[in-house]
Amino acid sequence: MAPELAATKKTLAETIEVLNKERADAEIEQNIVSRDSAIAQEQEQAAATMKEDAERQLASATPLLEEAVRVLKELNKGDLYSLATMRIPTPTVITVMEISCHMFGHKPTKQNLG
Repeated sequence: MAPELAATKKTLAETIEVLNKERADAEIEQNIVSRDSAIAQEQEQAAATMKEDAERQLASATPLLEEAVRVLKELNKGDLYSLATMRIPTPTVITVMEISCHMFGHKPTKQNLG
């Protein structure tokens, strides 16, 4: 029985040594994972803050966009002809026309502005 006991002790010692090494490796991995988890949690909080800010800005911009769309739908050809009769358009009219050009996919050009 003594030789079997010695072999078992040797196997047990090797197994304990392997387990200790695996435990140390697992602790290192656990530290890495916990550090990465903390970083990910900080990034998640930052993203949530950015999302809330973006939603607030969107909520304030949405009514303005809806109003602009409504006004654009009410424009008619006569409104544009009345602008053509202006000798020197105001800066506001110029800005509105530039925006309209962008919306319709045309490149705005400055012609006859005084």
